[in-house]
Amino acid sequence: MHSWRASMSKLDQTRAPILEALEEMKTARLVPFDVPGHKRGKGNPDLTAFLGERCLSVDVNSMKLLDNLCHPVSVIKEAEELAAEAFAAEVLYQVEKAAVALKAEAEAKIAELRLAVEAQIKALTDAAEAEIAALIAATEAEIAILIREAGKKIAELEKQLEIAAGASSPSQQKVRR
Repeated sequence: MHSWRASMSKLDQTRAPILEALEEMKTARLVPFDVPGHKRGKGNPDLTAFLGERCLSVDVNSMKLLDNLCHPVSVIKEAEELAAEAFAAEVLYQVEKAAVALKAEAEAKIAELRLAVEAQIKALTDAAEAEIAALIAATEAEIAILIREAGKKIAELEKQLEIAAGASSPSQQKVRR
């Protein structure tokens, strides 16, 4: 039986490519001028005292000598291959691949939530518009009732004015005397 393990070349499991690259970087007399904080412990004696000079001597940002986690081509790739062989894994899942999968999952969930929120907003907007329309209709009905009542009052007052005007006319006054 021929399995992938039998065909896999044996790597030197005593190697530590990332550690070896960090040790090489320490002797290369490089001065980092990149992002703040990754200055190999220089400029922060309290942090150096707390973590130790040995720890901070390898506190550096990603650089060519140390490979790139997002696109490993040298020491990180070699370390992944060593780990894959050590754990008898056909494929070692990189942090990058997991992050991409999580990002895609998060983007899908965000899109799903966005649709749900948009549906809720539409439902609330529709309900508010219906309520406003009902209030406008009720207000218009009340205004129509008030206009009819005002018209009746006006007609009643006009009758009273006619009666009052008729009672005070000169011909009416002669009749009374």
